[in-house]
Amino acid sequence: MKELVLKKRAELEEICQKTHLIPEIDSAVKYVVEATESGSVDPAIVLEQIELQIAQVKEEAFVRKEILEKVEKWLSACDEEYWLEEYNSDENRYNAGRGSYLTLKRAKKACALVKKLPAMVDALTSKTVASEKDKGIEFTYDGTCLVCMLENYSLSRQEKEQERCRQWELKKLQGQIIVEKEV
Repeated sequence: MKELVLKKRAELEEICQKTHLIPEIDSAVKYVVEATESGSVDPAIVLEQIELQIAQVKEEAFVRKEILEKVEKWLSACDEEYWLEEYNSDENRYNAGRGSYLTLKRAKKACALVKKLPAMVDALTSKTVASEKDKGIEFTYDGTCLVCMLENYSLSRQEKEQERCRQWELKKLQGQIIVEKEV
């Protein structure tokens, strides 16, 4: 019976991991398993409670599915954004080498995806806020508030954009100074 309880506990943890929920049962289940071993708690009751928790988590996973799919797309787009930043900072990116065509093709796709990021973040934020209002609890992703993650991302993106504009203005100003010195 202990093995069955542990198997169900592992199933519950796996479902929680797939849906990016933090299982609420770690210490409680360990206590219950120890109590079951000593014989003070009926294993059938423990098994029933774990199965009830599994059903609740599966229901929550179904409700969270749409938002989680959008989060996965957003995280994938963030990875592409990071790759594109690395690619753009590479001075040798224009050297014709093996696979340079494929790299350029990936850069074009990444650029198109990065342009969609602000709209993606806005849609995800509104969907998450609506879900939070419906349920009355905050939507978490691996224990972190998703709306906070999105706001932090938006702020860092704005800071990067402002830094790019400053760099561009500085480069433009330096070019003007060089031209004026030559004249």
